[in-house]
Amino acid sequence: MPQGLLAGTFAVGLVAAGTVFGAGTASAENALIFGGARGPGIPWDQITNKVGRGYYPNANRRIVEYPAGMVYGRLPDKLWPGNDISTDSVGDSVDIGARNLKTALQNTPGQTVVVGNSEGALVLSEALARLSQDPGARAPEGVSFTLFGPPQSVTPFSHSVLSSLTPGTYVPLIDYTVRGPVESQYDTTLVVGEYDFIADFPDRPDNFLALANSLVALEYLHTETSYSTREDVPPQNIFVTVNSKGATQTAYFLPTQLLPLTRPLRDLGVPNELVDQLDGVVRPMVDAGYSRNDYPGAPATGIDPVARANVEEWLRQAGTGLSELPPQPAPVSQPTIKLSRTDQENIDKAVQGIKVSPTDQANIDKAVKDVKLSPTDQANIDNAAQQVKNLFPGIG
Repeated sequence: MPQGLLAGTFAVGLVAAGTVFGAGTASAENALIFGGARGPGIPWDQITNKVGRGYYPNANRRIVEYPAGMVYGRLPDKLWPGNDISTDSVGDSVDIGARNLKTALQNTPGQTVVVGNSEGALVLSEALARLSQDPGARAPEGVSFTLFGPPQSVTPFSHSVLSSLTPGTYVPLIDYTVRGPVESQYDTTLVVGEYDFIADFPDRPDNFLALANSLVALEYLHTETSYSTREDVPPQNIFVTVNSKGATQTAYFLPTQLLPLTRPLRDLGVPNELVDQLDGVVRPMVDAGYSRNDYPGAPATGIDPVARANVEEWLRQAGTGLSELPPQPAPVSQPTIKLSRTDQENIDKAVQGIKVSPTDQANIDKAVKDVKLSPTDQANIDNAAQQVKNLFPGIG
């Protein structure tokens, strides 16, 4: 779990007062709501009516219609002609939804927040990109956007599943082309649930447990994230930034108390005490699939290089036509330590007097005799040892 990610920006949020809690905390007079995918048998209106109420309880709500097509889109038409479950593709739904959003926003006066959940959040992402280049877009004053479980987003805590792909990549399964990062003129809030496959995709996807856990999380917490409140998010899981256009982006990272991967055991009646013990073993393995857990407090930076190569190879073998994943950020160079001549002489003098007894040396030799290291680990150790020798010549 990320800790302390507010450092350096929390003060900015405090100065900005309402910014920390996202634009339109309780003053958003109107709320335009875009729900998620509308699948067969899903009580879509009932679910969508609950989206964002915890964040905007006093808003005058209006659900904006758009196709809200399922992931499978028109595929059933090809497999079973005459079926009644085919829908518009996600790509077509997002296109229509973005156009409907612009119209609804222009026709809604006063303080307005636009809220989207899941596919509805993808509609908002598309609309934000278009409006950023639209001279006829509504002025940003009094307008904000809130995205729950966004399929295309990057925050200091997380990467979404679509943001793991190169901008410009066409995804045939959902008939959608991935967009690159966009600086919007509107204040934006992103709400991401921990482990959600859609919004919090593992940046080490070759970690099978992390990937499996995120898939199970689709059932347990993807939609539920949109039912949360600000009070559900601890202060250290809130991050505020300001872009070059002066708009704020507030990220809320909603922690998940119960590991999704073992939730089915609880549902089957396995005692919570036993599942809690299992979680204690499995959760660290799952968390290893997210680089944010390596150094708590450090923002996520990208997909692990080895995992990236494995995913790209899988994509090629699967014949999806997807292009390569985004380039890995350049490593940060480490500072070189310099000592004064006096300090160096004192250290040399000190280490020259260090002696290990024959018995201790024999025990050390015996302990390390059977230790086997990977070539990478050995190279790292050799490099570190050489730097120590360079720094302290008195060590043999």
